[in-house]
Order: sequence, then structure tokens, then C-alpha cells
Amino acid sequence: MIEGCVTLRHDGLCSPDAPGSEVIYIGATVSGGGGAPPLPASMLPSGWQEISDVSTGHPGQTLPYAIRGTGGCLHLPWEPGDRLLLLSHPWSGRVVIEARGHPPSTFSLHADTTTVLSVDPLGGPVMVADADAVWSGRLQEHVRGSDPVVSLPIGGDDAPPDGMVRLRATGEKCGAARGAEVILLRAEPRGLGRPTDLEPAATRAGWHWLETLSAGQRDWSGAVKGFAGDLLLPVGPGARLLLLRHPWSGVTEITLGRAAVRVDLYAAVPTPLEIELDRLPELAEAMSATAVPTAKGVSDTASASFNPVTRVDRSARSAHYDRRIAGIDPARPLALYVPRWRGVALSTETLFEQTLPVPPGIEEHPDEIGAEDVAAFAEILLQTGVRHFIVSGGDLFNLSLLREVQRRAPDRRFDLLWHSNFLQMGEPHDWNLLRHWLHALRDGAVTRVGVVKAGLEDWFAALDIDAVHVPNVVPVPKRESFERRKDTRASEYGPRLGLWLSGSSPYRKTPLAALAASTMIPGARLLAAGLDESARRFVTDAQVPFERIWDAPLPRSMLCKQMQATDLTLYVTLSECSPMLPLESFALGVPCLIGPSCDLFADHDGLKQSLVVERPLAPAAIAEKAIEALAKRDEILDQYAIYHEALLARSRRQVEALVA
Repeated sequence: MIEGCVTLRHDGLCSPDAPGSEVIYIGATVSGGGGAPPLPASMLPSGWQEISDVSTGHPGQTLPYAIRGTGGCLHLPWEPGDRLLLLSHPWSGRVVIEARGHPPSTFSLHADTTTVLSVDPLGGPVMVADADAVWSGRLQEHVRGSDPVVSLPIGGDDAPPDGMVRLRATGEKCGAARGAEVILLRAEPRGLGRPTDLEPAATRAGWHWLETLSAGQRDWSGAVKGFAGDLLLPVGPGARLLLLRHPWSGVTEITLGRAAVRVDLYAAVPTPLEIELDRLPELAEAMSATAVPTAKGVSDTASASFNPVTRVDRSARSAHYDRRIAGIDPARPLALYVPRWRGVALSTETLFEQTLPVPPGIEEHPDEIGAEDVAAFAEILLQTGVRHFIVSGGDLFNLSLLREVQRRAPDRRFDLLWHSNFLQMGEPHDWNLLRHWLHALRDGAVTRVGVVKAGLEDWFAALDIDAVHVPNVVPVPKRESFERRKDTRASEYGPRLGLWLSGSSPYRKTPLAALAASTMIPGARLLAAGLDESARRFVTDAQVPFERIWDAPLPRSMLCKQMQATDLTLYVTLSECSPMLPLESFALGVPCLIGPSCDLFADHDGLKQSLVVERPLAPAAIAEKAIEALAKRDEILDQYAIYHEALLARSRRQVEALVA
């Protein structure tokens, strides 16, 4: 044991009914104040790794960063009085905590629901950490900087005119901010429609119009910047603002009607921040109910830490969501999905004629949905009059939801569409989900299971469970439009290669072989997103010829635009179900290389020969196949257009078989 340190030792043991034994370190509440310092990835021992998007069990509070252990010891700086924050959830195991001069303490972290425990390394009482303790003690992320801070609502006496939102540059800055500027990248007055021309409003407010701006790992046109003064913009249903957080950002006030919030835009790394104005009154009301004293500035107030993108009240649904519910046809099956899981969401929306996101927003983590929320969602489903539901994905709360619906209406039918594959059953989280659904299928609560991984239906059938294979599909443009895209080259100077990752499953979707292969393709330039620190380090050290690298996954609209600017997509992975990204790539007229683990192209000799890399970890094999595919691009797209028609017909037949 090390002086001034505490050791977390993963002993590999768990409760008898726990499907896993992982230990997740959230951070620490330190006696001197402040949160736990960052731990560089290079210092993490074997068996411990960084993870992101961590549910804490507190509604609306998902942490961006934590450290997970599956074996070995993690040494942490520690002083007497500090308390460690550890995640307790269904697939947690035991942890042994050792501090110099004190006997080891053993704690079981397994629980049926997700919570954060505040643990005294010296064996003192274990407590459930409240939301404030979790946030203040969070492990500081050394890449993205702090989350935005929203203070209490400011006064509403000087509300902007009806139909307008006011964006004020206050001239204030907080913490480590080097300046107080406010940059508005984009404003959409109604939903996802045409953005507002910001130049006239900027001229009236004395703000600066920026013809072009390179920030947040992309180029923006028509942004505006202000150091003082008010920017007035029109708003309508679904209106949103996209602001830039960066080291020179200050504090802005956003006012709509008589609701107003203050937002600290400082961040260590430039990052866009989206504000949905429909939820501004909701956010202001929630903040006004807190016990934080009002103050003029954010820097000198004990303001609550809050992410404006997080919905504060699940019971308050948007008008758009209500309209979507009102449009549901009770005579047709309704597919339910969690929008946070982007691939599952896209698959569901594509496969089924009638769908509903539950929960409504992408910002809500399914592990944070409690009994009260389940009851509210069950009421929504019952009010639709639908008698047949398909759960696409399969989070644990979905089981509680279907049982609540069937408790109140026993004749309601539920089916499951399972998106995981064989290899993922070795992951504690996925196996924990599947074992619960197996019980529901055997008990008759779930009638039938569809699988996107070909062959998995045979395993279910061997267990006497009714199962059907449902291949994913992404519609392509009309044939004549597809032909025009086929004849367009992304670049006349050399091939552009695209490598697009969602940030999940690094061991199943490691990009290193594809990155190495791009150095072996003459004249190639790489566009890549979702690369973690080790992959970005490889790009630098191996001198990978890149045009642009994004460390985070791209939003769908931006991904489609960037993908269409390439000549070939590289998606050569070790393990897949029925991958959506290659299908999206072809829908944009861009061929895609894949690995051998899925059945895509298995029944088409030409596409299989041209696009399937049989040795997915061999850079030379990837490069050879890429060079061949670039040379045969038009021929491949011709073949795919015919292949897609057959795939679409098969997918529709299988969906019909699932819901029959």
C-alpha cells in the first residue's frame, strides 16, 4: 500500500444472483472541497479502463466519465476524511478497499437498482450519495472540461416581445474562462427547418457576424459573436439555439417569455451546446424551486450544476410528443425504443411503420427510469388503445413497463426485437438484460422474439422460444437518384476514406487495423469520428494521412453529410449483428467494407468478394480490399441496388412474421 493513497482491489467475486462483478469508481468527496482529480488513461492499471455516459440512478444526472474495473488494483490519492463514490447496480461485484495502517474493508456493490454509494475507506458507515454529493465529487474529466452551469432564473419583468427569444452577452466570466464572449453558431426558429440569418440581428445588437468559423471540430458559416448587448431572434415550436462552449466563453442569459436562465459557456475544449427553447420555461421553473440563493453573477453564487440539455421533469411532455401519441393507430402494432441508443432507434424507425420513443428524449438514460415513470409511460401506452407492442432493444425498465401494462390490461401482447449478438453475451450488462427477457419469454409475458443477428433465432428455438430473424435495412433513394449519386466522385485528388464509430465496444470495433490500412492506399485521405485517445495517438505516431478527425461520434445529420463526401467507408469489425452503418453508407451512394462476422452480403457472391474482409485485423487485407473496391465502385453500386431490393423484401416479410 502507498502512503497518501487508497487501493481499490477487484477480487472477482459477486453476489450469487449477480450477473457480473465489475467495480465502477465515480469519484470522491474530498475533505478539502472539490471533486476527484483526473486519472490519465496511461496510469490506469491492467483491468481498469475509462468509461463514459454513466447513469447514477438520479433522474437527469448522467456522468460523462468514470473508471471501471474487472480485475486488479487501482491506486487513488486519498486523505483521511475523503469518501469514495462507487456505483452500485445489478451487475456490480465486491470491492476490497485498503488504506495504509488500516485493515482492509470489503464491500458488496450489488443492488437491484442503480445508486451511488459514499464509502469510507476506513470502514465507516456506507451511505447512499445524493445528487449534490455525486455531482460535487465526480471524477473530473481531463478532456472535455466542466459541464455548463445554469443558475437560478433571473427576473422576468423585462421579458422580450412575444414570439422572440433574447440572448444576452452579460460580460461575465467564470472560473478558468479567459474571456466573456458569447458565440451563437446557429438558430432554428421552428424545429429542424431553415436556420435564421443571424447577420441582421447581430448588426442591430452590436454583435459581430462571422462569415466562417472553425470550432468544435468543424466549420460553421454565419455564426455571430457578442461581448455585450441583447440578440433578439424569432421562435416557434421546436425552436433551438446552438451555442459554442470554449475557453474564452462567458456567461449568457437566455430569456423566453417570463422564463430566463443563465448559462456558463466556458469549456476547456470547443464544444457545441444545443438549447431546446420549448423546455426553457420548464427548466426555469425547476430551478426556481431549488434552495439556491439568487445572485447577480454565476461566479460568486452557489448555483446548481445543471446541463440544459437534460430534461428536468419526465411528466411534462412536449407538444410534439403529444401530437405523435395522438397520431397512433390503435389497430396497428406499435414498436417502442430508447432514443439514446442511436443505432437501435434508427433500426426501429426503419423496420416498423408505427413507432414511439420511450422515454421521449435522447438525453434520458433508461437506467434512471423509476417506478413512477414506468406508471406514467404505462398510462400513455394504455391510452393509445394499441393491443400489440414490440419492445425494440430491451432495457430493464421495459420489463417493468410491460408487466405494468399487462397487470392493468392482461390481453395486451408484447414481442421483443433483440439487437445484441453472440459475443455480447459475454458482457455482464448484456447478459443481465437477456437473462431477464428469457424469463419473460418463458413465462409468456413476451410472445415472440425477433433477432437481428442471423442464427441467434436457432438458439432461441432450441430453448422452445418462438423466434424469427429480422435483418436490418436502410432505404436507398429512387433508382434514378441512386444512379446520379453513383456517377459522382467525392474527390478528384485522391480517395477519401470514412471511418465512423459510435464510441461503443472498443474491443469489438477496434479501428487500429483500418487506420493502419489507410497508410497503404495510394493517395488516400481519412475522415474519421469517434476515435478514442489511443486511436488518435496511433494516427499521430503512425502518420496516418487524415483530412479531419473528430474524437466524438457525429450527430446523424452531420454524419450523413460527411459520409457522402467520401469514396469508401471502412467498417471492418470483429463482431456485428446486422450493422446499420454499412447500410446507411450505401444509401448515400458510398460503398462500405465490412468484416466477416455478420451475414450481410453472404448470399451475394459479387458483393461478398468485393466488400467482406475475411481477416479483419490484417491491415494489408483491408488495404487490398479497399483498393479493389475503389476501382470497382460503380459496379459495386449497381450490384447493391439489386441486392437492396431483395433485402428490403426479405426484411418486410420477417417483420410481418414477427408481429403475426
